[in-house]
Amino acid sequence: SNHARTGRSRQRYDDDNGRRLIAGTIPFRFIRGEKVTERTMTMAEGIDNADNSEIEVLVISCRRKPNKRSFPKGGWELDETAEEAARRETLEEAGVSSAYALTPIPIVHYKSKSSPIGCTAHFFLMCVTEQLEKWPEDSVRMREWVSVEQAQDVLKDTWMKDILYEAVSRGVFFS
Repeated sequence: SNHARTGRSRQRYDDDNGRRLIAGTIPFRFIRGEKVTERTMTMAEGIDNADNSEIEVLVISCRRKPNKRSFPKGGWELDETAEEAARRETLEEAGVSSAYALTPIPIVHYKSKSSPIGCTAHFFLMCVTEQLEKWPEDSVRMREWVSVEQAQDVLKDTWMKDILYEAVSRGVFFS
């Protein structure tokens, strides 16, 4: 459906500590290093050309702080797997999807103003294969492709900068 899910009645919580469970993605694409062509490479080409491809990641504006950027994320609900939740949130908030399996990255715990007890975030790398012109939250969010360096500047949350840095330094994008 083309509507964003709302409400928390179906929200998953961690049994041990009551933390809200969150799922999200770092959406990315491979581009040619020299920018000779703007064509986005397939995942296989990107991995084969690891020396010669660069990565761009997709960031979205935060609803409450429109000048700040975030990766798409939201509540993991009872009727879905973490990957399904991550895909749903990414489609709702950023209007992109992937034909490939997502790559899980290590779980993160973070605290926020809205949840002092903290949240547990299940994040995935998503190699984007489809970008929609219209998407459920397009009226309240902007999206932009940025370099990893730019993302480190514009991301609001330190923990998001950290998971991006980890993924890049471990070479996960090219694995």
